[in-house]
Amino acid sequence: MWRLDGDHINITGEKFYNHDRQRGGGGAIDLVMHATGYDFRQAVGWLRHEHSAELAVAAATHHGARRAQEIAAREERPAFVPPQEDRTRWNQVRDYLTDVRALPGGLVDEMHTAGTLYADGRGNAVFLRRDRAGHATGAFLRGTEPGSDYKGLAAGTRRDAGHFSHTTPATGERPGWDQRPTLVLAESPIDALSWQAARAPGGLAFVPLTVASTDGLGALPWREIVATQQDRGVVRVATDHDRAGERLWRELSDRYPSEETFGRLVRERPALKDWNDDLRFPAQAEELRERERTEARRQEAERRAQEREAYRQRAQEREHDRGRDRGGWDHDR
Repeated sequence: MWRLDGDHINITGEKFYNHDRQRGGGGAIDLVMHATGYDFRQAVGWLRHEHSAELAVAAATHHGARRAQEIAAREERPAFVPPQEDRTRWNQVRDYLTDVRALPGGLVDEMHTAGTLYADGRGNAVFLRRDRAGHATGAFLRGTEPGSDYKGLAAGTRRDAGHFSHTTPATGERPGWDQRPTLVLAESPIDALSWQAARAPGGLAFVPLTVASTDGLGALPWREIVATQQDRGVVRVATDHDRAGERLWRELSDRYPSEETFGRLVRERPALKDWNDDLRFPAQAEELRERERTEARRQEAERRAQEREAYRQRAQEREHDRGRDRGGWDHDR
């Protein structure tokens, strides 16, 4: 127990408490401010002159860290506020998505009408992220000014709550086709929609289809993946054709092995870097796919030739063994 100008101050470790004023705190800075009435800057200066610069710096650093911890413990995360829509910039955004990124105009207009896609005041394309209840939890932004490569998440976006997605119901039925759902995972909203534009107009139009973006390789829509698997649907991993995309594919395939009683997991690898490149440069993408098919056929032919040669050698060995057995039997007689 210390006495300071008649006050009784109890100090335990880095904590102190003034019983007479019924006030307390922690750390050297707080104690000096309490005892002298100094503000923070004055308390740091007092410690420097009365003790040392090293002690003053250490005390100030500790004081700031403790204040930050207190704020982090009590402050709620700021709620996400969607970027303000600027309708005067929509034509710029639409032209970028349809002319530069080659997305179908009808698909872009459909999402714009639904409020999932719009333009902000800076001319960014805003792709809203929603949770399973349909509440907006964030947004992915893509710059559309000429020469801009800006992309990122809007302020307040929670990676662990919601994703950008676009669902298309089955447009009809085809005899023999299973109506179980399909979930497609891509690394950006534009890649997800590019996959849909490039791949869905065919047979997949006859199944319920959802394309979703991971917005990089961050949080995945685990609930949607599990729900699709439990419905014995198909999860198509359409991440980029690079090491990171392949690493995510291996992670998912290890975690969710395909089984007859469970949903299937399929790798949808773009021929070029990503699915938007495939959509914009279809001739190059098809040329690469044809090379891959040719190489696959060559490897398959080589494998079958090796199997036939192995079978021929085993047959010769068996025939040789039978002949040796017969020779040994005659000799014994």
